[in-house]
Amino acid sequence: MKRRLIKNVGRAVRGALSELEDFASRVPEKAKGVLGGYPPVNVYERPGAYVVRAEVAGVTADDLDVTVERNSVTIRGTEQEEAGYDEMRRHLCERDQGEFCRTIDLPNDVDEDAEPDATLTQGVLTINIPRAQGSNARRVEVSEPDKETTTETEDDQEEAEETGESEATDEAN
Repeated sequence: MKRRLIKNVGRAVRGALSELEDFASRVPEKAKGVLGGYPPVNVYERPGAYVVRAEVAGVTADDLDVTVERNSVTIRGTEQEEAGYDEMRRHLCERDQGEFCRTIDLPNDVDEDAEPDATLTQGVLTINIPRAQGSNARRVEVSEPDKETTTETEDDQEEAEETGESEATDEAN
C-alpha cells in the first residue's frame, strides 16, 4: 500500500516538474524579467548628465528606437533572426530573437529642453541625457553642537537653583 502511494506521488511530482520545465522552455528569457529585464543596463550620473549603457549585442542602430520622455528613457529594438538556422535542430537556444522594450526611470532633474544623444559601439548602446541646470548635488556639512553649550553643567544647575530660575522653569512645564 505504501509503495503504491509513494509511486503515485513520485509519478505526480515528475509529471508536474516536466510540465513546469516545458512551460519554462517556451518563455523567452526577456519575458521572464530575469535580473531586471532586457536589455541589461547600467545607469550612471556624472556632472551635467545621466548616462545609460545598454547591452544590445547583435542589434544595429536601424533596429533601435530610443525615447526620452520626462524622467524616463525607453529602449525598443528588434534582434533579427539568424539566417540559415531554421532547418537545424536546436540543442540549446539561449539567445532570443525578436522585439524587446525596456523603460528605465531617472531622477526628476532631467533637462526636458536639451537634446539627448545616443551611440552604438560594439554592441553597447550609450545614451547621454542632460540634467537640468542647477540640479547638481551640493555637499552639505553636518555639524554637531558642542555638548557643553547644550547641556547644563552641575555648576549651572546649582546657580539656577540659587536664583530661583529652576523653580520657574519647572512651574512652567
